[in-house]
Amino acid sequence: MLRPLSSFLPPHPLVRLAACVWVALAVQWAPWPGLLLLALWPLAWPRVGRQYLVLLRRSRFLLASLVLFFVLGTPGDSWFAGLPWVSREGLILGLEQGGRLCAMLAAVAGLLATTPPAAIATGLLPLLAPRGQLGRGATQALVRLLLVLEEGAGPRPRGQWRELLREPEPTGLTRLEVAAHPLSSGDMACLGLLGAGALGLVLA
Repeated sequence: MLRPLSSFLPPHPLVRLAACVWVALAVQWAPWPGLLLLALWPLAWPRVGRQYLVLLRRSRFLLASLVLFFVLGTPGDSWFAGLPWVSREGLILGLEQGGRLCAMLAAVAGLLATTPPAAIATGLLPLLAPRGQLGRGATQALVRLLLVLEEGAGPRPRGQWRELLREPEPTGLTRLEVAAHPLSSGDMACLGLLGAGALGLVLA
């Protein structure tokens, strides 16, 4: 039985966010075996796998549009005799770009399944307020991010999309508290390694 995924991840949310961004950058250069590994690893952990399937279902139209864009828009040799507009190169590119999107969604699923939205907001505090004081714009951005993460991570009943168009009822929430945790030397070292790796990918 596999250990919980959180036991393999760095504790500070900012480092987890940086790792997620690093994966989104790395998939642009990953070969086919790497893409398959990055796109399928959530299935080894049931909780992450459920979150991953939710994200895939919600992104199915984007994923299908991305694949069709390359399949129908890339010139090359015809793959099927009866479908001259479907090129071999377009099909390969479409599947490759679809795999990259799935790999990025897998990284997001791992983040959402192991890090609560409030903890993700904690990780963003050093970026939004490096001096420890949040301005009005940073506060609004943080609240919007929390609302988006809550909506993306939570379940959504099918066939109730009309409910999203209605004016939301007041919740009475007037204060939002987010804990701030300083970065340790180990966290700074992880951020340095991720930054050096991202720079190496860009310059390679």
